[in-house]
Amino acid sequence: IAASERLFAPSHPEVAYDLNAYALHLKTQDRLSEAEAALRRVADILARAHGETSLKHGYALANLADALARGGRLAEADATMARALDIAVAANAPALRRVELMAVRADMQRRAGDARAALRTLDAAARLANAQSSIPFAVRLMVDGAAASALYAAGEIEEAARLAAALLAGPAPTTREEEANLDVVRLHAAEIAARRGDIDAALALTRQAGDSARRIGLSEGAFVEAWATLTARHAWRAAQAP
Repeated sequence: IAASERLFAPSHPEVAYDLNAYALHLKTQDRLSEAEAALRRVADILARAHGETSLKHGYALANLADALARGGRLAEADATMARALDIAVAANAPALRRVELMAVRADMQRRAGDARAALRTLDAAARLANAQSSIPFAVRLMVDGAAASALYAAGEIEEAARLAAALLAGPAPTTREEEANLDVVRLHAAEIAARRGDIDAALALTRQAGDSARRIGLSEGAFVEAWATLTARHAWRAAQAP
């Protein structure tokens, strides 16, 4: 970053691109406060260089919102993602990119305790996605995976189970991103299985998620914490079974 600042200037867009890459690395290391600070600077640089209504600024806000959500600041994350989506719509961003942003916002809404708002956001995302000529599996994973989680949170267990099962029976992942998203679906499917009383299936799904995460190097704190909690819970319940 220092070299980039010397070569260009501290407020130059090239510095923002380097900072953004650094911030993404920080997020994978769970250094969230540092990532947030870097992403705020990225958003500020790009707003000054390209305008506050530019797609570049909108996408920078979306990255910032993700860091805020990972740090547990869900209200600020949702407001920031809402701004990013408004910019994306006004700037006519690619439809599937808007779908991805909506899926991420829905997950923030679910985590904040508003599963119904999440489902409304996902309904709009699904309508937009279904209007496209094709939907990549990675996008379907994001939307339907978030929907399964929101349905579970809303108490609609059977519909959540149906969506999760369809994703797990779908095409094999071809990218790390797809595998990581599928690992999250596995954890939610494990919760659903446990809720339905199938502890063996729940334990198997959490173990599959853990094995896959280790294989692709998925070590983000929120995932690891959820995996460890569910694995311990399901293992304990399995040990108590007659």
